Amino acid sequence: MGIHRHKTRELFQGTTAERVVRYGTLPVLVVKDAPRASYRRILLAADHSEHSHAAMALAARIAPKGEIYLLHAAHRPFTAFLGRETQNQLIRGERARISSEIEKLTQNLSSELGAAAPRFEILLKEGDVRRVIRDQVAALKPDLVAVGTHGRSGLAHAIIGSVAEDLLVDAPVDVLAVKAK
Repeated sequence: MGIHRHKTRELFQGTTAERVVRYGTLPVLVVKDAPRASYRRILLAADHSEHSHAAMALAARIAPKGEIYLLHAAHRPFTAFLGRETQNQLIRGERARISSEIEKLTQNLSSELGAAAPRFEILLKEGDVRRVIRDQVAALKPDLVAVGTHGRSGLAHAIIGSVAEDLLVDAPVDVLAVKAK
């Protein structure tokens, strides 16, 4: 799909791309500009859902022998209730758990893809997910941002929102949104 900017009535309904991502079942590639080459460098926003895992598998196939940066962003936990050292301990434990999970997934994918497997790099960052993704897009200059999407609608969408749809509103680069089957 091509991307365009919101018009007044779309502020409440969302763009066609957003609706296709929310209600569709197939991966959606939103292209910002005409492609100049194959995707070689992909930033993948990883939340460790089945949708994120599906996005990782598809991204690995899209960029054979490329680079995939697996980004996990998280807020500092319970800042109003826990001391800084306790927060740091929780973050260290969570980072170790996440790194272990991601390493297992990338090893399995690399084994499955063999010589065509991309190089994976794990990035664990602290902060608002949307801001961290934008910061990493600016720093890494990927060809594509891949993200798993839950396709929430109704009240869940209104309360939780969607990182995938937020990326589509003002895509910094091409965006691939994937739901698990």
